Amino acid sequence: MSVTCPPQGRRIVALVSTCNRQQLLLSRALPSINIQSSPCDHVVLIDDGDQRVDRAQIEHFSSECDLPISLLTNRRTKGASGAWNTGIDHLARNCLDPSLVYVALLDDDDAWHSSHLALIESAIDKGADVIATGFRRLVDTEPGEVLMPPQELRPADFLVGNPGIQPTSLVVRLDRLQEPGGFDEALYSCTDRYLCILLARLPGIHYQALNQITADH
Repeated sequence: MSVTCPPQGRRIVALVSTCNRQQLLLSRALPSINIQSSPCDHVVLIDDGDQRVDRAQIEHFSSECDLPISLLTNRRTKGASGAWNTGIDHLARNCLDPSLVYVALLDDDDAWHSSHLALIESAIDKGADVIATGFRRLVDTEPGEVLMPPQELRPADFLVGNPGIQPTSLVVRLDRLQEPGGFDEALYSCTDRYLCILLARLPGIHYQALNQITADH
């Protein structure tokens, strides 16, 4: 797979980690990418499970939906952080200009609303390189609380709790994602919060909060 970008263009790539939940992946996460009003350019799917994803089913979905999907196996530390970093490594090797690639994270049991990437595109047009949207937290398929992203990306806000960002509602430009080294695989949990702390400390970071609910977590 190559996500080589033309000099005048950009790419939005969905980075999806999956672990032994192929049914949810095929019924929830991937269909939510396919229904986007602003199409996703590519999907990088990283298998982190013991029960391997059925490649034939993924290829069938890709063909039926005309959605390019690259299926990888986690080659780093087991867990979401290692899986996402495997995908980041893959993108870095295959993209000539990482400043033109925007990485949209998604878990296999989560889903984007159809407007998610269109709203992300509008924020990118305004120069944002880190974007967060609102999301609904579902418990046993019943809607729970609605969380909106913080209006500023401040390290202190992530030290005492999560101010309203989940990976599924987060998009980061690839070169900015590479600067802190991606996700910290030494942490058992809260790796998304730690990444936000590192991103907030980067010089010249342009963060934009979108106060629309565009994802289900």
